[in-house]
Amino acid sequence: MWSGTEKRSLGDFELLLGAVIGPIIAGIFPVLLLFASRRRGELLPGTVYRAIGQPWLLTVINFLFLAGLILHALLFFHDPVERILAGGIGLGLMVMTVAIARSGAFSRSLAWVNPI
Repeated sequence: MWSGTEKRSLGDFELLLGAVIGPIIAGIFPVLLLFASRRRGELLPGTVYRAIGQPWLLTVINFLFLAGLILHALLFFHDPVERILAGGIGLGLMVMTVAIARSGAFSRSLAWVNPI
């Protein structure tokens, strides 16, 4: 897509951004936020669907979106720049998820103290 001297359209770049940013915004960040809020949230909503907050389910959803990104890098993109970009972002998201989990962001909070 971006190699060589051939001219490409802006639509090619938009397709690349959509394929890379779409899984991040639609699947990976919401799963991380949901998991962290279920563990450390301060407010309890009126209706709680317990199945949605199960760690195994959120892990499966997270890995499905990461697999989609990696599949784009391995199978769907043909240009090396596109493959490196998508694969690097996928690898970076895996490292980021592990770093967030190891930092304690998903641990349960023991007590909440009102700062007022």
